[in-house]
Amino acid sequence: MCIAKLLLTVNKGYVNWVTNLKELLNEYDCQYVFENPSSVCVKTFVCDLRTKIVFSFKQKWFNALQISPLLDMYKLYKVSHTYEGYLNIIPMRLRCYFTRLRLSLHPLRIQTGRYNNNRIERSERYCVFCNNNDIEDEYHFICLCPLYNQIRKKYILRMYYINPSVYKFHALLQSCNREELLPLCLYVKEALKIRNSQFINM
Repeated sequence: MCIAKLLLTVNKGYVNWVTNLKELLNEYDCQYVFENPSSVCVKTFVCDLRTKIVFSFKQKWFNALQISPLLDMYKLYKVSHTYEGYLNIIPMRLRCYFTRLRLSLHPLRIQTGRYNNNRIERSERYCVFCNNNDIEDEYHFICLCPLYNQIRKKYILRMYYINPSVYKFHALLQSCNREELLPLCLYVKEALKIRNSQFINM
């Protein structure tokens, strides 16, 4: 069936692929394509539509991220929907450690305290491996907890754990410096092993 006939069926209330296309165009304020198709420059229109779709997707992604009750750390350093440079820097065998850290896919209490049958209030998800009364979150795990002091000195630059701050920690997680990221991945790998062994012995 030719396009002209399909358009007529749409106007009569029939549903087909043209209907879906029309709804899509309406969603992005491009209904004029149906109203006056002869006035449309296809090349310019496709470029404009693509720009609108990408912008709309990014806006929805950002809004959904902001209202999500999860990924508190991630929200602070993932400020735009862009390809992350670290994916080209960290080898596959280590990349999962850094990615899991950024996405809170780890066994730290800040995350696991949400799922237990006896759910722990966020303000009470303390680290059980030290006496600092700190929440066991990513910042505590990387920069503060004394359980990992030895490997911290081995893998993490002094500037991140001497006079540590959340600002410095976020800078580390946003880094594209190979000399910082590879040791960080090794730190996470070893620190999780230490943490797991401590749990077994508790």
